[in-house]
Amino acid sequence: MLDIYRNRVLRYSFYLIFCFILVQTHNAIGQVNFPNDYMGQWKGNLDIYSGNRLIKKVNMSLFIDSTVTDHTYIYNMVYQGAGEEPDIRNYLLVVVDRELGKFKIDEQNSVELPMQLFGRKLVSSFVVEGSLVYFLYTLMEDKIMVEVISGPYEQATFTGEQMGIPQVGIINNQIFQTGVLVRQ
Repeated sequence: MLDIYRNRVLRYSFYLIFCFILVQTHNAIGQVNFPNDYMGQWKGNLDIYSGNRLIKKVNMSLFIDSTVTDHTYIYNMVYQGAGEEPDIRNYLLVVVDRELGKFKIDEQNSVELPMQLFGRKLVSSFVVEGSLVYFLYTLMEDKIMVEVISGPYEQATFTGEQMGIPQVGIINNQIFQTGVLVRQ
């Protein structure tokens, strides 16, 4: 039984090392100059799904621009569904550590959301009004892919923890949003 456990640990260790090398190689190849190369106006549509069902389409725009300081940028987002008033969000993007790809969105109301750059993927996760939210932006040369995953922030249910298998927590996702923003 101990040999089976050692083999699994060894196999997982090699897998993790391989993934680390792959990510580091991808990061070296896929480096982006964010936010400088992404300043300007971006527009597109965001499709919102509940399960497999499209429940809403909204127009989305993102505007990134410099300010008088080299570590703070204008980061404005606007969402607008058909027949609705625009939902305008005037935020600031703050560079925390450019070398490590650490940023934060300052909502200018005491809320600051961390963002981390992984190669070409910008990721932010947070909890708001009982929902766990993941924002993922894939930065391409002429477009930005936006993905948002959310679900209730609740106690995970667990499975596994038998025959040397680690316990795995399960969290439900309920809403998925996806869209592509194009430089204007």
